[in-house]
Amino acid sequence: MNYPSRPSLDGAPLSAMSPGRRQTRPRAAATHACMTLHRTDRLKLIKFPPSAIHAVKAAIERSWIKGIQSEKEADGQVEIQFKGNPWTGQGDDTCPAIYTISQVMAELYHLGWNLVMATDISKRAMDKDTLIYRQGEIPSPCSFMAVSFNDGDKLRLIKAPNDVINAVKNTWGGNVQRESWKLAGLAWEFKLTGNPWWSSGHESLSVRILLLNMLDAMALLGWELHTSVDITAGPGGLGKNAGSDTDCWILRKVNA
Repeated sequence: MNYPSRPSLDGAPLSAMSPGRRQTRPRAAATHACMTLHRTDRLKLIKFPPSAIHAVKAAIERSWIKGIQSEKEADGQVEIQFKGNPWTGQGDDTCPAIYTISQVMAELYHLGWNLVMATDISKRAMDKDTLIYRQGEIPSPCSFMAVSFNDGDKLRLIKAPNDVINAVKNTWGGNVQRESWKLAGLAWEFKLTGNPWWSSGHESLSVRILLLNMLDAMALLGWELHTSVDITAGPGGLGKNAGSDTDCWILRKVNA
């Protein structure tokens, strides 16, 4: 089938115009960079400018109480080593690690670095996501928070305001067994009935519907999903539970 040529603005089909007459809009060169997590304590920045690297380091120093162990630059990347082991996904470092990543993302976002995707491009055991960014316009200031899925039955809200905590509680309703601070002032934890993060069959459908309802409730309060990202090496390492780690959700809300 022959499709008609798209007409140009002066009535002549584009296919009939000489290359010299065709008007093309110059496209700005795209600038991409990425952030990757390595081992249990490293963060690497690739192709970010010095201003972004400085901002990331400042965000880590503000949010990670243990601080930075060392920093080195080689082969076009900057590697930051944390004190402690934030990427193990276990113990007392779990919630602070998620908070730190959310603050690093917030810093890059406010510098105009748009998160294109969080992607798993490694087949190695205990791998974590690579975060790919593209430089863009400076956005309106936002607040950031996070949601994490822990053990088989815990839901944690990291740096969530009270209205979000109440909205999430109302969404899960009778599925909440108990709730309390997991880490005072930082992480509020809901203990849920059953083992929703190990669910299957009809139960897994119910869990997904509840999670969608939770996102709806948070959206009514102005929160939107920024990304879903795997920042942990997994609780089981190379053992029987290898791969049983889950993503955490990072959300943002435009400040009033």
